[in-house]
Amino acid sequence: DGFQEREELTRLNGEESVTVAIRKQSGSNTLAIADGVKETLDAISQANPDLAIVIGGDESVVVRESTNGAISDLLWGALLAAFTILIFFRNFRNTFLTVVGMPLIVISSLFFMELAGISLNNVSLLALALVIGLIIDDGIVVRENILRWIERGYRPPEAASRATAEVIQPVIATTATILAVFLPVAYASGIIGRFFRSFGLTVSIAIVISTFEALTLAPMMAARFFKANSRVPEGQIDESAGREAAGRGWLDRLYSATLNWTLDHRWLTLLLAAVIVAGSVYGAGFIQQAFLPSLDRGVFDVVMKMPAGTPLEITEAEAIKVEEIIRAHPWVDSVFTTIGSSTEPERASFFVKVRDDAPGQSPSQRVIDDLRQPLATVPGVSFALADGVGGGDTFIDGSKAIVVELISPTASFQALGEISQQLMADMQTQIPGLVDVTSSYNAGKPEVQIVVDRR
Repeated sequence: DGFQEREELTRLNGEESVTVAIRKQSGSNTLAIADGVKETLDAISQANPDLAIVIGGDESVVVRESTNGAISDLLWGALLAAFTILIFFRNFRNTFLTVVGMPLIVISSLFFMELAGISLNNVSLLALALVIGLIIDDGIVVRENILRWIERGYRPPEAASRATAEVIQPVIATTATILAVFLPVAYASGIIGRFFRSFGLTVSIAIVISTFEALTLAPMMAARFFKANSRVPEGQIDESAGREAAGRGWLDRLYSATLNWTLDHRWLTLLLAAVIVAGSVYGAGFIQQAFLPSLDRGVFDVVMKMPAGTPLEITEAEAIKVEEIIRAHPWVDSVFTTIGSSTEPERASFFVKVRDDAPGQSPSQRVIDDLRQPLATVPGVSFALADGVGGGDTFIDGSKAIVVELISPTASFQALGEISQQLMADMQTQIPGLVDVTSSYNAGKPEVQIVVDRR
C-alpha cells in the first residue's frame, strides 16, 4: 500500500485548492440554479468556519447583467418612442393611447413566446427592444387616420370605423412585409438558424400582435378618448378639413418642398441615389468582419504547455512562475490554475478574472496585451491566450477563425511537425495582428524500454 500518485492539482491565487465544477442541465434556469448554489454554499460556510469558499467563475453574473441591460434598453426605447410621438404629433391623447398599447403588446408577446418555447435571453430581449419602434407604427397610422376623419366633422365612433376600414389593407401589407423579412430567419438552416430562431420568432410574434391591437383595441380606445372637432357644426361634414390640417405643419411643408424638388430633378435624384448605393457597397469592404462581435466579460484563459513527457512537478514549478507574472498585473483580480491531468501532465491552464473597476471598454483584452511580452520570456513554454467568451473571431463551437491542415501522402509525421513549426513562425512574422498561433503536433512522450536478458 502507498499514496496514490498525484496527476492533477489546482491553485487559487497562489494557494493549493480543491475545485468543484457545477454544471446545469440543458434547458434549466441559469439564474435560479446559481442562486440556489450560493444559498447552499452560504450554509456550508456557516457550518464550517475554517473552510474558505471562493467562487472562481459565475456565469449567472453575466446573464443577469445582460438581461437587466436588455430590459433597461427596452424601457428606454418605449419612453423615447412615446416622447418622439408627443413632439411630432403634439397630441397628448394620441401619445397616451400609444403608451397604453405598448405594454399590452409586449405582455401578449411574452405569453406567446412562452407557448413557442422561447426563453428570455439576450437574443429575444434584443428582438423586443428592436421591435418597440415597429409595434407602434400600425397603431399610429390608424389613429392618425381617425384624427383626420374627426377633423372632417365625423363623430369619433364613426370616424374610428371609417378610418380603420380605409387603412386596413396597407396596415396588413406592412405587417406581411416585415414578416417576410424576419420569419425566414427563424427557420434558417445551420448555426444561423439555431442562433437567430428566437430573434425571428419574437419579432414576428410582436408584429402580428401589434397589428391585431392596431385594428381592434386602437380604434376602440380612439372612439372613446378622442374628442369631436368643435370647429365643424354637428351634423355637417367638411371634406377639406383633414387635407388642410395635414399641410399646416412645418414638417409637412418641408416634405412637400423636398418632394417637388425631386420630381423636378428626377435624373439628378437617381444619380445621387446610385452614387450613395455604390459608395455604400465600396465602403463596406473596409469594415472589419467577424462571426460575432467581441464581448469582454472580464475573464480570459492562458494555456501553458511544456514539452511532452514533462513531469508534473516541473510543470508545477513553471506554472507558479507564470501565475506570479499574471497576478502581478494591477488589473487582475484572481487567478485559478489547473496543472496537469491524467493524460497531459505537461499542460497547465490559468483562468484569469479581471477586476470589476478596471478602466476601459475592453479591460480583458488590455490585460492580455500587457501579458504577452512578459509571458513570452518564460523559457521552454508555449502560450495560447484567448478571450474566454466565445466572441470576436472565436466561433460558438470554440474553434478559431482560421484552421490550417497539413496533409501529405509522402511526408512523415515528424516532417509535418517541422513544416508546421516553420509555417507558424513565417505567419507570425509576415502577418500583422496575428497572435495565439498553435499547433496540434506533439512529438510524443519519451519512453524507456527494458529488455530482460534471460540468459
